[in-house]
Amino acid sequence: MTLGKRIKRCLSLLCCLICLMPLLTTAAMAVSDVSVDSEPWDYLYIYPNDEVVTPNIVIIYLHGSNNSGYSVESLQNLARVDHPLKYAREGTLPLPDDTIFICPQSRADGEFGNKRDKLSDFIHEIAQMFPDALIVLAGHSSGCIAVTHMANIDHPDVDGYVFIGGIKTANCKLLTDYTNCLVTYGNESWLSKRSDFAELFDSVDLTDKEFGKNCSFLEEDRNNAYLVGPWTHGAAPKIFLEDLFWEWLNNISYN
Repeated sequence: MTLGKRIKRCLSLLCCLICLMPLLTTAAMAVSDVSVDSEPWDYLYIYPNDEVVTPNIVIIYLHGSNNSGYSVESLQNLARVDHPLKYAREGTLPLPDDTIFICPQSRADGEFGNKRDKLSDFIHEIAQMFPDALIVLAGHSSGCIAVTHMANIDHPDVDGYVFIGGIKTANCKLLTDYTNCLVTYGNESWLSKRSDFAELFDSVDLTDKEFGKNCSFLEEDRNNAYLVGPWTHGAAPKIFLEDLFWEWLNNISYN
């Protein structure tokens, strides 16, 4: 190839990249967020595109320990850990046009589980804000334990539960009759943790070591899903980047 042809090809590639840049920028900025000063907890409102939407699905996400904060400014710290805010700002969160995240930040570790009445009220207030939306409650680690407490009382405003890298506590009843539940762990998590939620599934044995450590499935009749991802415990919120999560979410029906 002559030098002239090489230059011409390079210029053509450069023109293509210039044309694609607006599309790449749009993709990276397709999800926006705002910080909300609120009681009992400040929270993030994460929404698609550049306009606040009236959603059909609201995902309330409870973070785990070591991510607490005492001011609305500290919400920005959640962009440094595995969290929907981080994924949104990286442009990797595949948020549909009809779905939003509401992400409160506790003011002390374990506070979501320790202040169950306030958490219940917070969920109800969000549901009142979006009366026509499905409400999904998700939690990671200690936030997951708080989710089990809400499942334990069968919270009337919640239509689906996501248990991320957590364990049930002794006073939580068995979830044998529950539908619209998703359980996920990182591959380094204890097998005993995973078996805590085995009763949600009829067709498999999560206590089987080989199966429980490397599997992914969706039981369509009850819309209960299970996934062990290639993550550490701390990175288990990456479930929000997985196709299985969004497939499960789209199958949720109102309670």
